[in-house]
Amino acid sequence: RRYAFILFAVGATALFGAAAWFLTAADPRFVDAVVPPDFRDSLEHWKTGQFEDTPIEGSIAGTAFYIANNTLATILVAAGGMTFGLSALYALFQNGVILGVFLHEVQGVGALEHFVTGVLPHGVTELGGIFVGAGGGFILAWAMINPGRKSVGASVREAGRDAALLIAMGIGMIWIAAPIEAWFSFQASVPSVAKHAFAILTFILWMAFFSLAGRGEADASQQ
Repeated sequence: RRYAFILFAVGATALFGAAAWFLTAADPRFVDAVVPPDFRDSLEHWKTGQFEDTPIEGSIAGTAFYIANNTLATILVAAGGMTFGLSALYALFQNGVILGVFLHEVQGVGALEHFVTGVLPHGVTELGGIFVGAGGGFILAWAMINPGRKSVGASVREAGRDAALLIAMGIGMIWIAAPIEAWFSFQASVPSVAKHAFAILTFILWMAFFSLAGRGEADASQQ
């Protein structure tokens, strides 16, 4: 019952990203309209197609930054439950649009493989955490929108356990992704094949984890 809300978050982000890609292709001015100034340098760096090894102190600082920044982003997405899902949708809209624009721009200069190689190792876990946290927010939003025969308060309380579990899990995934991003994903000394293999392995492990978690929940409900 939880996975539908997570899949909704994935689908919404993919839809926003695809729309941004096509709008950027139709009018290059769309980039300046939607990419915040603090993301412009990042976009230009990705377009160079170059990685640089980060020193130890930079990786330590990066880990702390990614934990703080991405945890806040996940909490803001999850808090969408209190705004009937609207703020969660807006946060997913922002993520999807930035991703779509970046994909179009790096593809245009032949740096798509470089971008995918640098994002996937941590992105599988990081984006997964955002989607899972957003799923928790949407559970609360749906409980408020469609309480059924219960009062809104009773509906929210009943949904709260599932929502809290997903939000906590999403934050946990963000914390796992942070050191991967800081110490592994962007390092020039790490071969691309190792980054691709790591991303595939991570995806398989998370799919196995959620499949086993869902099976355990189903078995518990049948007893």
